[in-house]
Amino acid sequence: MELTLKKGELLNLGRSAHKGEVLCTAGTCWLTCEGQPGDHLLHGGQRLQIDSRGTLLLIALRDCRVQIQSAAGRVICPQLCHAG
Repeated sequence: MELTLKKGELLNLGRSAHKGEVLCTAGTCWLTCEGQPGDHLLHGGQRLQIDSRGTLLLIALRDCRVQIQSAAGRVICPQLCHAG
């Protein structure tokens, strides 16, 4: 699944992506995952492996496109929130 986010939009993946990968195909996004140390900044072409049962939040620092892939092949239904 690939999603397009506008600058400032927040994507709440909940706990559905606890084993999988987030790929930023364009733009810049910031991720934080409950239970993982530190936060992550992804630019176009960068990816992050997720291995946590915590809530995953992603915010677009610039307009961006992201792909979310579950290691278990499950459909991930993110909740997109608008800032402001």
